[in-house]
Amino acid sequence: MKIVRISFKKNLILISFITEIELLSWPTAAPGDKITLISLLHDCFITNITDDIKKTTIEIRKKYKLKIPDAIIAATAISKKLTLFSGDDIFYRVKELNFIHVQ
Repeated sequence: MKIVRISFKKNLILISFITEIELLSWPTAAPGDKITLISLLHDCFITNITDDIKKTTIEIRKKYKLKIPDAIIAATAISKKLTLFSGDDIFYRVKELNFIHVQ
């Protein structure tokens, strides 16, 4: 995976705390990638879990048999009424989700 430097207005992009953890724990990231990731995360609004996201996560996980992190990410987008951009096509399964697959 290659990280590309993109400039965003602060808080224009909302990500789940799960995505933050996944990015910061990327095992094969080069030192330059880690710097880029930290800079990108600084430009994002990171949302923590809420009761509404928990409830939606449970429903999504039961209905679509997603792994818990994927269910949390989908539930965050659904709860916040946002479009999810991801390279993971598993999110196509979630009919309640406004999803755009990126490659």
